[in-house]
Amino acid sequence: MKFWRFSALLAVLVAMLLVGCASGPEEPAVNPDADRALAVDLQDRIAAQNAADADADAMTAGDAAFAAGEEALEADPALATEKYQEAIDNYRSVLRVAYADRIQEQKTQVDQVRGQADAIHAEVAAAEKYTAAEQAYNEAVAFEEAGDYDKAYESYEQSTVLFGEALAIAQERREQAMQARQQSRQTLEQTENRIRAQEESLEAEVQEAEQAAEDERKLADEIEETE
Repeated sequence: MKFWRFSALLAVLVAMLLVGCASGPEEPAVNPDADRALAVDLQDRIAAQNAADADADAMTAGDAAFAAGEEALEADPALATEKYQEAIDNYRSVLRVAYADRIQEQKTQVDQVRGQADAIHAEVAAAEKYTAAEQAYNEAVAFEEAGDYDKAYESYEQSTVLFGEALAIAQERREQAMQARQQSRQTLEQTENRIRAQEESLEAEVQEAEQAAEDERKLADEIEETE
């Protein structure tokens, strides 16, 4: 009886194993709507910048892939997802070509302005603006790595402006500090000069008093001699 129960259990386990192997791994769920929305967004961004001609071949390939995705959307969501992703890659290639030189120029500019800001410690003198500039710069790097080159350019540009504002604030506060230091130095010099003048005046008064006393002594001696 025990042997029969064991055999039956073993048979069930083997059957379950065979079913599991036959079914194979589950296919990942596809979501063409998200990819389609991103592709449309990229189309709009390219159109807004009139950038389609930057890489006409990639633009044409992207539009063709997008059209294929639209055609397959209802009948074959997996194919539609594949086509939308292909369109996304091509659209991002268009933006990359369109913004490559502009991004490089903007990165050079922001590095120059940031270097000037660092030279006068704007991270301390204008901490809020400097932190905002750093955040915009980091966002630009992230956008560039993600292939969102238009957004990367905008963030690099924003970072340049913010570093420039931090630089201006730091320069103004530095100038104010230098003026305050100069004013303090002048005040100290004036005080020293006033004290020196007072000392010289006091010394002159003492000398006059001593001279007057000497004159009185001599006069007394002359009177005594005449008597």
